[in-house]
Amino acid sequence: MRWQTYATEIFGLWALSRAFFLAYALIARSLGVIHTPRLSPGWHWVFSIYSRADSGHFVRVAEYGYFSRGITDVNVAFFPGYPAVGGAVARVLGLGRPTALDWQIGFTISAWLATFVAACLLYRYIYEESASSDAARVAVIALLFGPCAVFLMAPYSESLFLACALGAWLLGRRERWFLAALLCAAAALVRVNGLFLTVALAAMYLLAARREGRPLLRPSALSFFLPVASTTGYFFWLKLRTGRWDAWFDAEYRGWDRHTVAPWVALANSWRRVIYALTSEERFVLALELAFAAVYILLIIVLARRKQWPELIYVILTGGSLLTSNFYQSVPRSFLTLFPLYLLVAQWWMRRSWSPRTIMAVGSTGTLLILTSLFVRGFPSG
Repeated sequence: MRWQTYATEIFGLWALSRAFFLAYALIARSLGVIHTPRLSPGWHWVFSIYSRADSGHFVRVAEYGYFSRGITDVNVAFFPGYPAVGGAVARVLGLGRPTALDWQIGFTISAWLATFVAACLLYRYIYEESASSDAARVAVIALLFGPCAVFLMAPYSESLFLACALGAWLLGRRERWFLAALLCAAAALVRVNGLFLTVALAAMYLLAARREGRPLLRPSALSFFLPVASTTGYFFWLKLRTGRWDAWFDAEYRGWDRHTVAPWVALANSWRRVIYALTSEERFVLALELAFAAVYILLIIVLARRKQWPELIYVILTGGSLLTSNFYQSVPRSFLTLFPLYLLVAQWWMRRSWSPRTIMAVGSTGTLLILTSLFVRGFPSG
């Protein structure tokens, strides 16, 4: 299938999703459903209304560097890939002297374009797995309008990571290992999950070599050191600047109280936070973390039963890093990067009648509207 045959349709869905989020923010604000600071003048609000929470960290890194607030700045928790891309776009827009608006536009456009690329690659991935354009279309809709799709609207790094990860995965399936490793290295500069993707791609490589009777130690195997070098290179640079090998882990701990504990301790802490939440909004978000953690377990079981070993490894490593944190954080949002999930969702949808489909669509849309409202209000969600 040539990309021209589906890119136009996906562009329409992508544009519709951007229009939906902008219209919802305006309507909800006018009805008093959400309360936000005064909108930016003219058309500027289009790029500012979803610039919340972590968005400021990315802009600060691009504009002032990692240590604008001292050697212990928690901004080092954010990998340099997305700040580099968003910052480059902002500098082009500002002709080398970007304004505050240029930074917002640069990072927002980067996230939106990466979302479009990721949607196209997801369509290709699902079509190759299912040989169904309808299933591929369902997967793209699930991505663009799913429960946590607001984070693809915001200047966040998930969209860029997903685009790189899907590109690497599709190239790996074609056994173009060097190019796959290059894109995986790019993903590893965007999020630490790039290391998990590397292990999964290495498993794909080993299975392909075994299936075809090829030797394991070939020149192409060396390419898997590229993504490892991306992440370790960033950690080494932090060591040179801070004197600590664990500077990234320390920033995660000081900024978000993230540190590794036993999974049952993480579950107990997360449950306790739900019970003692001070507001209904906080309780909803924390309960959602638990619900999506349960989906992680279900997804792992399904992939294991289907013997999809590379996908299983990727999901286990991603989920394991989140479900062994001090308490669950960003578990729902992480599902944006779990592209194997969208294949299962699409296949489930194609086999079901309208009744379960409706229940799923209503639940997903309701969750999306609530999380979007909370996010625009500045409430940490997902």
